[in-house]
Amino acid sequence: MSALVVARPLTQYTDELSRVESVRHRFHFRLRGLSLPDSKCPANASDLLLLNLEFTSGSRSQEVLKAYCDMLQSPPTDDCWFPWLSDNESRVSYVTCIRQLTVAMCDSWRRLHLPTRYLPLKLFYIAAPDRTPTQAADFLEHIKCQYRSCHLCMDAPFTKARIAFFVRFFRSSSY
Repeated sequence: MSALVVARPLTQYTDELSRVESVRHRFHFRLRGLSLPDSKCPANASDLLLLNLEFTSGSRSQEVLKAYCDMLQSPPTDDCWFPWLSDNESRVSYVTCIRQLTVAMCDSWRRLHLPTRYLPLKLFYIAAPDRTPTQAADFLEHIKCQYRSCHLCMDAPFTKARIAFFVRFFRSSSY
């Protein structure tokens, strides 16, 4: 039973990720002229982009970490511990879950949140539909200054070249 409690934030994360994947499939089907008549699935490009940005920006991983923090701070009578179970063997408690919660939270931070702090995923920020070209260029110039001294972060063939290209592109009068 404790495994179910500990896995709940990760389950919600993977469910949302699965939903984004379904939206992506529906989007590609609609591009090919295939669609379900009564589908309520948002399958346009901007909705799909926003859904993906929630994961690449780290906001979804922060929700997982917050859920773990909330669990760690909840009292023993909180519903997350299933206090209504009368059987002591089935009962889940803070004491029985603390080690698993700590490991799950640390691993979630390492696998889900930490990668979103690295430069390649931060570059997705410019793809948000509500960004103006000026905001995107300003963000890229800020990133360029922030990571200038990190040779591993600002690798010449990929990141440095892309940032330079996009700054010129967004600052050009032809855009």
